[in-house]
Amino acid sequence: MFSVMFLLNLSSLLRTISIYQHIVDHRHQHLLEVPNVDWSTIILQMFSRKMDTLYIQNRWHLEYLPTRATNFLIAHLPQLGKKIWFEADCERVANNIEYTRILGEEDRKVD
Repeated sequence: MFSVMFLLNLSSLLRTISIYQHIVDHRHQHLLEVPNVDWSTIILQMFSRKMDTLYIQNRWHLEYLPTRATNFLIAHLPQLGKKIWFEADCERVANNIEYTRILGEEDRKVD
């Protein structure tokens, strides 16, 4: 859990964080080698702090962010009320589902 606490603390200090996961041993196929973590809630907590930009490159273990988790982020990130930039490898990418959307755009009123 040290990695999770480190990221949460870092997201309070920095606006931009990039995570590059290197090749992972098949026995430790987790993002940052942290098992049994709901990364969607951690990512949401990170964005609720100072951080507004997050890039995660993790082509070795895409299951860290399953479709359920991406749906959670799509629903909750716009509620933070700030502009964010988030890009990550995930199951949707692995399944050749291209998904790009500016979250919160549909909530803006045009006069």
